[in-house]
Amino acid sequence: MNAIVCGTLISSLEVLKFGAFLMQRAKLHEALNIGQEAINNAHLPYLVIETEWVQIDRALRFYIEKVSDSTEKMGVGMEDCAAVSKVLSEIAELDELVNGEYNLEVSSPGVERPVRLLRDFQALVGQTLKVRLSGVVDGKRQETGELLFMGGDEFAIKTLKGPWSFRIENVLKANLVYDWSREKP
Repeated sequence: MNAIVCGTLISSLEVLKFGAFLMQRAKLHEALNIGQEAINNAHLPYLVIETEWVQIDRALRFYIEKVSDSTEKMGVGMEDCAAVSKVLSEIAELDELVNGEYNLEVSSPGVERPVRLLRDFQALVGQTLKVRLSGVVDGKRQETGELLFMGGDEFAIKTLKGPWSFRIENVLKANLVYDWSREKP
């Protein structure tokens, strides 16, 4: 493992190339769980919200959020990324997931953070999300709009034609959409 990087989210959760084989979402989820367990065991106040494989850089990237005692999400800086990177770099199980040399990267999720867990969707009801599904629902695989809660693990995106409903289990990728027009010049 070679690097500590604090950057922004740049690629998708779709089936990702991983060495000589395809790294499916299940393997990325395994890396997330291994990383989160190590962070918890080190008593660090971080939540791994996503992992991704970046083939061109041969990088296994972890996106983290800092959590306070009151479970409020807080900003992530370079020193936070360095602390988590130090813990993750000592985990042999991560090395076993990767065939050959790779870079370990730890980053903040940025303003257009990934949305993966049920609790994340629940917390973001009313916000604008871009959602991509693993299959077609009502003639679409992707939609952007206000997130609505429909009950249980079912959500919808508010569209001009009415709500576009989906279940969490069918989400391939979802991200918060930041309103860049609110930025002052």
